[in-house]
Amino acid sequence: MSEVIVVGVGNLLLMDEGVGCWIARRLKKRVLPENVEIEEAGTASFDTLLVKKHIKKLIIVDAVRGGGKPGTVYKIKLSNLPFKDFPLSLHQFTIIDSLNILRSSGRSINDVVVIGIEPAKIEWGLGLSEDVSKKIFKAIDMVLEEVEDACNRDETN
Repeated sequence: MSEVIVVGVGNLLLMDEGVGCWIARRLKKRVLPENVEIEEAGTASFDTLLVKKHIKKLIIVDAVRGGGKPGTVYKIKLSNLPFKDFPLSLHQFTIIDSLNILRSSGRSINDVVVIGIEPAKIEWGLGLSEDVSKKIFKAIDMVLEEVEDACNRDETN
């Protein structure tokens, strides 16, 4: 069975920058299909994915500066981006950088989606701002829709 991997990215010590990790922790508490794995990558980029042989769908959850109001939730399919160096992360390595490393290691990634939340506060502190906290469940629902879509495609193939 193909793998669907959800990766929560971010730094928990910088408030909203850690939103991907907070979402990954909530998703780990849910009962999900066997072929779905939740990873909390923190700031380690995608090192944990290098051991995976085949990734059917990769869902990345992160803080994303897209220019919207704080708390805006984005769904970005990487196949739709107009250019390959689009910066989708607040980290030193962008998501594109990390995916290029994965691809160069011979990993097959057919479908990549980013669920991102516009941060309100990137500063030292634990927890999330009110704007971002209010949108956590919307982001989780979007991740679960992507998981369901990938699993349904598995069943029809």
